Amino acid sequence: MPSDYLPVILGEQSSEGGAFRDLTDAQDTMSLLMRYWNAIAHDFEHETVHFGYLEEPADDGIPGREWARGYLRGMRLSGEGWKQMIQHENEGLLLTIPIVAGEVDPAWPKEPLTEEKAEELQQHLFAAAARAYQYFKPDRAAYAQIATRTQQQRSQPHGRRDPKIGRNDACPCGSGSKFKKCCGGPGLGADH
Repeated sequence: MPSDYLPVILGEQSSEGGAFRDLTDAQDTMSLLMRYWNAIAHDFEHETVHFGYLEEPADDGIPGREWARGYLRGMRLSGEGWKQMIQHENEGLLLTIPIVAGEVDPAWPKEPLTEEKAEELQQHLFAAAARAYQYFKPDRAAYAQIATRTQQQRSQPHGRRDPKIGRNDACPCGSGSKFKKCCGGPGLGADH
């Protein structure tokens, strides 16, 4: 949900209201984030792979390290699903992400990466992200169904559970009086 990931993207000041200059700035930023989000989803749905933006390697020379760390930070927002997927025996490619992030072995790699190995590593990162997208597709569909049902329930008018009692109807308390002279009278409540 945006309420979960926006503070991560925008930093602590987003929860304090200081992330934007004004309402227009907030709307423009949110529009840009949603367009980018949808472009990534489109790539995964139609192209099967999204080639993320990688910054130049830091002093450690590991391409994609910051991307992998950011990816894992986002995955942690999803709860336990990531752990289940990465432990699945057929999902070995996904280990590339925590390895590159430095979470499996902070001293990895033991020797500098060759240009060919660095290129292969980038391909594995993006392939792993695509695999994760496909793995969680049923979960996203189930979540969308729940969200749709919830939205439909919220948009339905609230109706009475019991039929309306007319003022001249017999009082439901069993007194035999008309409702207007009994429990429905002015200043009288249902506890009368």
